[in-house]
Amino acid sequence: MSENTSDKPSPAQPENVPQSVPTTTGRTPKPIDRAVKIGFLIAVLVIGFFIWRGQKTEPTLGGWGTNLPLAMTQAKAGKAQVIVFFHHSPMSDDDTRMIKNSLDAEESRKAIAGKPYVKVSLDIEGNADIVKKYNIVSTPTVLLLDADGKEIRRLDKPGNHLDFYNKLLGLKTTE
Repeated sequence: MSENTSDKPSPAQPENVPQSVPTTTGRTPKPIDRAVKIGFLIAVLVIGFFIWRGQKTEPTLGGWGTNLPLAMTQAKAGKAQVIVFFHHSPMSDDDTRMIKNSLDAEESRKAIAGKPYVKVSLDIEGNADIVKKYNIVSTPTVLLLDADGKEIRRLDKPGNHLDFYNKLLGLKTTE
């Protein structure tokens, strides 16, 4: 009688350790198959991140224009100063922080309400000539201009409403 050798482990193969695990299709996966799957997963995650980042909502500045020449004309007619906010598009985290903590803070809105200011929000990518003229090297940057376009003061770091009052508008307050 012949002995069935398929049930006994071979000397090169330890007992209870299969050499390869067949898949549901009956074939053994190759290392390249695994690399392709991992690569696909990474690609999906990266694409998903950029889709999520692109859909991130940006804060808005109600009542702020986007046309500096028009703002300058309005400032001359109304004997006003111009507040210009330079930012990236899409806005960076620092740009967003500047809006939330300074420009759009309730205290800041109250401070400039009814005062002679024309407000403009400009993305640096679409306004290269203005960025160059005012030497904007980083964002967020906020300028206070006179009606002729001359820079009075500059605020170039995210701060709070007190920075906005004291450093940019030249008001003196501690609240």
